[in-house]
Amino acid sequence: MRLTSAAQFEDFKAALLKLAKGRFEPITSAQIQLLARQAGLEPEGALGLQDEAARAVARGKGYLSRDLLDDAIHDLTFGALLKPDDLDALHHLALAHQRRWSTDSKRREDQKEAARLARHCLSLDPAHEASFDLLKRLEDVHAPQLPAATGNKSAAVAVGVLVLLLVVGGGCLAGLLVARVPASGGKGAPTRAIPVALPEVEAPKSDLGSIAKPAGGAIPMAIKETKASEGLEFDVRQSELSVYADSAFFRCAGLVRNRRAGLIRQSSLKLSLLGEDGEVLEVQIIKAPESHEPALRPGDVSAFDTLIKSSPEVRSAQIEVQHVEEEAVEGSFAPSRPMALGWESKRPEGLEISLRERSLADTVGAFDKESFYHDAVLEFEHVAGPAVSLLKIQVRYLDKSGGVLGTNETYVLSTSGPEMGQGEVRLARSIKSVSAKTAAYDVSVIEVR
Repeated sequence: MRLTSAAQFEDFKAALLKLAKGRFEPITSAQIQLLARQAGLEPEGALGLQDEAARAVARGKGYLSRDLLDDAIHDLTFGALLKPDDLDALHHLALAHQRRWSTDSKRREDQKEAARLARHCLSLDPAHEASFDLLKRLEDVHAPQLPAATGNKSAAVAVGVLVLLLVVGGGCLAGLLVARVPASGGKGAPTRAIPVALPEVEAPKSDLGSIAKPAGGAIPMAIKETKASEGLEFDVRQSELSVYADSAFFRCAGLVRNRRAGLIRQSSLKLSLLGEDGEVLEVQIIKAPESHEPALRPGDVSAFDTLIKSSPEVRSAQIEVQHVEEEAVEGSFAPSRPMALGWESKRPEGLEISLRERSLADTVGAFDKESFYHDAVLEFEHVAGPAVSLLKIQVRYLDKSGGVLGTNETYVLSTSGPEMGQGEVRLARSIKSVSAKTAAYDVSVIEVR
């Protein structure tokens, strides 16, 4: 995008924050481009605003360090909206909300927002210690007390951390057969599913002590058939409720496959947790793929996962497709280019993963004409060996002489999502601003499980 005036950019910024209602919520690239056109900016895609997003994040962190919390939240929110996978920006935004709540115990909305953002950070990086620490501080007994009716939640958060650890270390789970619910099926509509055979997991030990294994188990899952769900195929691999003495957590993970003829930019999935009589106990919206993730060609899959603090009375769950952002495709796609995959991390015995480049764009920066944006969509195929639960890569951007212009690290798979088994393909996107046009780039695995 080309900036034509500071006033137009401020109009765009105000419109984006208004659309998101002043808080961080992933916004689609199509929505960003529409707002940019309405503000008079020339759209070339959301990548052109990355410099402004980086500046906003830097300013927000500066405001936060000086306890200028309203300004910090304003700039960090804007930066995170344009960089929804920027863990550093999201974590500092959570810290800003937590600090504003700690200075005014009446601002309960800041406490809730800080917790929501911390959990979102953990969905990006399940091992993000700073987010675990923040959640614990938010529920600490020394923090402003909640009304008596809500009870003491500090133990619940500690248990929630251990639930995540159980999920990360629990190994493979058997598949879940997903039943179909007719579109006309209402409350109490029949739901059939084969329970997941859960592995025995030794109770984890930590500085919180040993916690007894929770009650609960596999929760039947159904996909509601609607017009929007046509051409989408679901593979739900985990649907599990863990019930403790004073809390309960529901975890869901799976894949959605594009069986349509067009390109899917994003789908919005409504996950409902239901009680004994089909009453709705909890609702959560899942995006698959997210707006910053690669679009799905026919046959592609997008992984999704979520962890919800829920009622212990959950008896079944349902996914309903609410909206699909689809783009018609004319002709066929160009074949992906094979690439060499390096291994900085020790490769598990027998594991073979192939790498292909699906698309590559190298564009001039919109606000800084001396910078270039390198945007690569990559395909990773599991060829042989054990299933993979975590795959983290590093991309190096090289100039003509082989010098390193910059690096970028990203997750292809995280331990919170479904594993990748033999024959499966997952997509990853690497975006980086570099100081000169990239002559070449290479990709290496830096962490694998």
